[in-house]
Amino acid sequence: MVKSFLLNITKHVRKFSKLSSRDESRLKELNCPVIPIIVKPPKVITWSKLGDGCFKLNVDSGSNGNPGHFGASGILRDARGHALAGFAHSYGVTTNSIVEVLALFDGLRMVQ
Repeated sequence: MVKSFLLNITKHVRKFSKLSSRDESRLKELNCPVIPIIVKPPKVITWSKLGDGCFKLNVDSGSNGNPGHFGASGILRDARGHALAGFAHSYGVTTNSIVEVLALFDGLRMVQ
């Protein structure tokens, strides 16, 4: 019964980066899965300059699950990197693929 209870808890506990050796050995004794987080180094992303007369539209989305409640935003910049316009929108419950396309369409409508 205790093992079943602990297995159920491990399904709902947030991920963690480090356990004490004591906790880890106890969980192994109970045959409970231990799934550590693999930390990746951050990726540096920069805005690259454009040729004269060009514009760049960047969009991104965020969610609470997939599918889940999604929102997205975008920004339009000129060749010098100056922001010309932007938007933020809530799309309700959908998937990440759909909301990225919807955000792109919203950004293109903003340009018209």
